[in-house]
Amino acid sequence: MIPLGKVTREHMCGEERRIVAQCERQSVNAIIQGSAADVARMAMILCEFNPDLREMGVQMLLQIHDELVFEVPVDCVKDAIPIIRECMEHPFEDDLSVPLDVDIGYGFSWASAKG
Repeated sequence: MIPLGKVTREHMCGEERRIVAQCERQSVNAIIQGSAADVARMAMILCEFNPDLREMGVQMLLQIHDELVFEVPVDCVKDAIPIIRECMEHPFEDDLSVPLDVDIGYGFSWASAKG
């Protein structure tokens, strides 16, 4: 019998190793996914409460993974894009160590906006 504190990968059989590897992947992925969700959430808040976007009548409709979908009056599209881009690329007071690049498309449907 191996003392609990002394268990290493060498002591594990195939199935146990697979489970441990899966748990390690999930624990790393949880941090990455959680951080991405925080970035998206903060960008949503900035867009929702931006006075210029509100004045234009821009309404956020929904979030799909890392995408935000807005309803924008046709005559305000060109003015709204740089504001939305700024909110999404700089969601926090301090810039992130990795720059966020945002692709923005527009159209009369989500499919046409995605190009």
